[in-house]
Amino acid sequence: FAERDAAARFHRWVECVVLENRAAIEEAIAAPPGSPRRAGALRARYPLDGAHVADDWPNFQLDGIATWLVVRLDHARRTGCALEGDAARAAALVARYLAAAWDEPNFDAWEEAGDRRHPSTWGCILAALTAYGAATGSEAARGGAVAVREALLSRGVRDGTFTKHEGVDEVDANLLFLAVPHAIVPLDGSLFRRTLARIESELLDEGLHRYRRDTFYGGGAWVVLTGLLGWCYARLERRTEARRCLEWMAAQADAEGNLPEQVPTKAYAPAMLPVWEQRWGPVATPLLWSHAMYLILANELGERVG
Repeated sequence: FAERDAAARFHRWVECVVLENRAAIEEAIAAPPGSPRRAGALRARYPLDGAHVADDWPNFQLDGIATWLVVRLDHARRTGCALEGDAARAAALVARYLAAAWDEPNFDAWEEAGDRRHPSTWGCILAALTAYGAATGSEAARGGAVAVREALLSRGVRDGTFTKHEGVDEVDANLLFLAVPHAIVPLDGSLFRRTLARIESELLDEGLHRYRRDTFYGGGAWVVLTGLLGWCYARLERRTEARRCLEWMAAQADAEGNLPEQVPTKAYAPAMLPVWEQRWGPVATPLLWSHAMYLILANELGERVG
């Protein structure tokens, strides 16, 4: 969508946050496995001024910073601007941190289960280390990628499908991350196809849910995940199903065109919806991630938007 300047400003902000926390990250890299320093080096979110705010948010979440590294390297490729100066230093520091901390239990994409290891998170880290190794020739990143891939394909699989967490027999829609956008497993490979089939069978009705035990805002269908599923369908040439996902997403918009995070469509735990509404108010609307996924899927299908 040619918003390169906006993307560049975001990346500069992340680079500043990373470098401002350089000492803590270096301590985390040097710390032994299981050390609290591993979990305290980088937070999942920061205010615009980059301050390290003390709160009880589940902040040790490696998939976010891993995804940033993938996108930062892709931005450099798209713009033809090599990583230099602070950009190169921040990327190198993040790659080293991921290579050191990838096997630590941390919070998943939903900011849950901080005592577990998650194949979807491993996929994000694998994509980051693979991309960094390819871009820079870093042998450490390449070696880290090999270790993560081995864990993903052994400890992250049960009975022929990827699993929500290591050691469980459950799927989560975030496993779609392994195919899009990260493409660290082949879409048409038997392992991903079986995983996709389980996700469709267990989590899909009109929209896609996160996982069967979900109670967050009643465990509704997520606009974001329906877009992610449509993206997979588009790449698999299942265009009718991909377009159905796009149409469902559009139908969830309010009168001003705002897309929510999720809707209580065939909610798994409807009694929990008022509990969460009392705690945090209505479902997040608009959610930028939902709008971004709509644009991505529309672009995949060649649809004009706006």
